[in-house]
Amino acid sequence: MKKRAQHQPESSSGQTSQDSSSVRSSQGPPPACVTGDLPAACPPRPPRSPQDPPDHRPRARVPKRSTLAVLAALILLAALVATLATLNARRQAAVNAGAGAGAPSDAFRLTTSTETTLVTRATLQRFSPRPVTVTLDTSTTSRRRVTYTGLPLGELFRDLGVPFSSDNYCVANASDGFTMSYLADEVARGDVWLVYESDGAALPGRAQGGFGPYLIVTQNAQFSLRWCKYLQELTVK
Repeated sequence: MKKRAQHQPESSSGQTSQDSSSVRSSQGPPPACVTGDLPAACPPRPPRSPQDPPDHRPRARVPKRSTLAVLAALILLAALVATLATLNARRQAAVNAGAGAGAPSDAFRLTTSTETTLVTRATLQRFSPRPVTVTLDTSTTSRRRVTYTGLPLGELFRDLGVPFSSDNYCVANASDGFTMSYLADEVARGDVWLVYESDGAALPGRAQGGFGPYLIVTQNAQFSLRWCKYLQELTVK
């Protein structure tokens, strides 16, 4: 009679190695593989399935293209504003230096495409100055009628021999940086005046709390929005 082959149990050493490998696999990959410090030493990661728990490991955030574009636009805008401010400051410094270089303290510049003339109170008094009454109405003063002494701009240009036609206009620049332009038709009508006295006295300047020493007013305007106080330069273009 043939003897039935008996199943021999596995050796204890084989069982121990199998148990230890199971323990290692249940513990997961080494910490370096989780943190990503040593990616070359880590086994390949199996593909995730819908049944896998969510991965809560922190990931590096990459800025979106729209965010980068907005930041670049803001930087360019700030650089443009700074450049314009610098150029405006240099221009104003040049104007102040030009007006004060060798000029009397009560003079302003009349500039054309060909020359620049210094105009003083003595210059204006050689012509035909006369009173003009206008409405003073600003954010810091009450509305009232005031009388100044001066000349219409059209007469001033004619008396000084400055060509001024319907193709021209003039720009007034003040010492505080304010700028106002006047068209040929309103100059021709006599609406725009250059004044320098009030009640027989010179207009006080900015340091004295006045509008002078030279002031451009508009005769038929309801408000004083287009006046130019502290006149420093008058340019015909």
